Amino acid sequence: MEIGGEIPLVLAAGRAWFMNWAVQIAVAVVSWNRPFSLPLRYYQPLRRRVPIWLLRLAGVRRFASIAHIINPHSFDRRLPVRLETALRKAETTHVITFVLIVLVAGILVARRAILLALCITVWNILFNGYPVAVQRHNRWRLQQLASRRARRLRSD
Repeated sequence: MEIGGEIPLVLAAGRAWFMNWAVQIAVAVVSWNRPFSLPLRYYQPLRRRVPIWLLRLAGVRRFASIAHIINPHSFDRRLPVRLETALRKAETTHVITFVLIVLVAGILVARRAILLALCITVWNILFNGYPVAVQRHNRWRLQQLASRRARRLRSD
């Protein structure tokens, strides 16, 4: 697909980047003004843990160390309930944005804008899919921490 100019891939990637951020910003603004959540079933405790080697390969720990720069909203990490609430809010906006962008990519494919659809899909995975995976992993870790605390309180 020719977007225009001599470098269609760069232009397609740029447009896809802006489209992805536009949807992300719209979802975030709506969620700030009218908070929403996914069905409770989505937030149920995770049953299976991702292998550590896969997390290291995907750079989850490094991403976590720079995530506060990307999203500077502060919360007290010493309070697990607030941390889980912040993770849920962030995960919810990323999941909703991910789904909306998948729909946009489908529309682009139907309109034969294949290169743009491919670029927006790549950005979607980086901007939304990956953060959802990180947040789900962190929620799993918080759930494990809460389970250990509950067992310790019962044994005392």
